[in-house]
Amino acid sequence: MVTKLRLDQLSPRLGKMVSAVPSKYFKVLYNEIIVWMGTTLEGNTQKVLSNRILKRRTGNLAATTHWHDKMSGKGLKLLLLSQAPYATILEEGGIIKPKNKQWLTIPIKGNKGPLTPSGVTKKTAQEYKDDPNEDTFVMKSKKGNLIIFKREKLKTKTNLIPLFILKKRVRIPPKRWAFKAINDSLPELKMKVLSDATILGKVVVEELKK
Repeated sequence: MVTKLRLDQLSPRLGKMVSAVPSKYFKVLYNEIIVWMGTTLEGNTQKVLSNRILKRRTGNLAATTHWHDKMSGKGLKLLLLSQAPYATILEEGGIIKPKNKQWLTIPIKGNKGPLTPSGVTKKTAQEYKDDPNEDTFVMKSKKGNLIIFKREKLKTKTNLIPLFILKKRVRIPPKRWAFKAINDSLPELKMKVLSDATILGKVVVEELKK
């Protein structure tokens, strides 16, 4: 799955700057600006994803997110592509619901829980269930939530360790990681475009001065 984020839609300012460039300058724009901006944007994206906005866990989002440009009859499209299936919902926010199962299983933090210190899930709820060495069961909490526990048998007692909370839906707040990376890149882009004003034309300069 490839997530496509239209940079000119995420940042109207960037969209204005790109659309202001006459089509005859697109080749120069690509050689002088777009490749340079792609490198700048990817660098800023890595900074944003390194515990600045999102806590870094697997590093999959950062590793699979790349700059891409596409020329069509309607002009130049500037895209941020990611192989991470959750890239869009982390950017825009939304509600997650289970697709093939009855419940979402949300890992619970704890020293003996299913998460590593960096927040990566050690095992899924299904893997806990299928593991013959794990003794798991579901119980309703005092607040009415269904929770998957595991029994930890010690010499003198048995501890109940909460692993996952079961939910029908979860709302993910927008993180705006791509928007932040774009905005961080715009000052450098503006300086670059202004420095090449004689090449890119007066239209771009006038737009940037507004």
